[in-house]
Amino acid sequence: MVDRLLSGPTGHRRVLVATLRLQELHRLDTDTDSDRLTDETRRRVLAAVTTRIDLKRRFTPDELTRAHSLDADPRIAEALTRTDEYGLPEYLAAGPQLLDRWRNGTAPGTTPRGAALVTAAIECRRAGYSSPLPRALLEELHTDFLEPRSRPEDLDQAWTWATTPWRDTTALLEPVDDTHVTVFDYLVDHTQRTTPPGSPPSEKLILTALNHAPARDCAMLGGNATDTGRYQLAYTAYSRALTLYVDPDDPNTLSSRNNLANALDKMGRYNEAEVEHRIVLETRTRVLGPEHPGTLTSRNNLAQALAEMGRYDEAEAENRAVLEAFTRVLGPEHPYTLTSRNNLVIALIELGRFSEAEAEL
Repeated sequence: MVDRLLSGPTGHRRVLVATLRLQELHRLDTDTDSDRLTDETRRRVLAAVTTRIDLKRRFTPDELTRAHSLDADPRIAEALTRTDEYGLPEYLAAGPQLLDRWRNGTAPGTTPRGAALVTAAIECRRAGYSSPLPRALLEELHTDFLEPRSRPEDLDQAWTWATTPWRDTTALLEPVDDTHVTVFDYLVDHTQRTTPPGSPPSEKLILTALNHAPARDCAMLGGNATDTGRYQLAYTAYSRALTLYVDPDDPNTLSSRNNLANALDKMGRYNEAEVEHRIVLETRTRVLGPEHPGTLTSRNNLAQALAEMGRYDEAEAENRAVLEAFTRVLGPEHPYTLTSRNNLVIALIELGRFSEAEAEL
């Protein structure tokens, strides 16, 4: 999409503006377990950024001084009294107020069912479900987040409370249409920052979400399950994505199939992984060409599966072919080339050819 937007008649200036939360940027920068074709696409999109502006939560002293010149607006005046505690923009956007509204809603006698709907939405986003969320999904999940003896309000009241804008600004859950909502990003960001490591969304939540999610979100749910070492859950998510993608040659289909094969590798199901890797390799060879980085990545993944099964002679042959192609296509010092060379070393060590392995190292 970026390529399409930036290409066109010369003489026209095009400016693309995009936002990305820092937690998501960190995840993209550190994700090393996804399909390398996806990695390459992601790298190209991020590399297209010519100007990066980090938006801090708190204003600088100069920014606060300029804001004081606008304090005739009572909203800005009120926000300026809270800058020791919050950033002015987040206060104007009602972030802290809605965070308190969500937290306070869990107390018995208030709106615990509405708060539980919001919690379910936040957990779906944390799990990787980035599209608008079906109301039916949140209704199915929210009871897991109700405190015992909370005396919840009825469902209609809960939805009204959760979707009503606070002071005409933002709602906890913003309706997209009659059947879908989005959750206020500030709540997701806060939850990601304050949740201890090792506390991912539950397996039950992810399995339920898979029954409602479109293909792209199933793949995202699989990626997040992989990040937390839950490979059987990742396999289930990628399998679901593959049933929803229509075109077997589509890059998204192939990425999901490749990641499904990687999940099989992680679970030690190497024979099944080999079958999947060969299917992806054959399709990418036909669709992308034999020397496309995505095709070579598939060939490298196949070599790894062969090595895992102890078929080191075959793995060596594949690794040498991939190394030669990466060297020619991308150059001898490209990270993919060096990774391929390292994989060849592993095969040589397993074959007992230590002098050759030393030379490669």
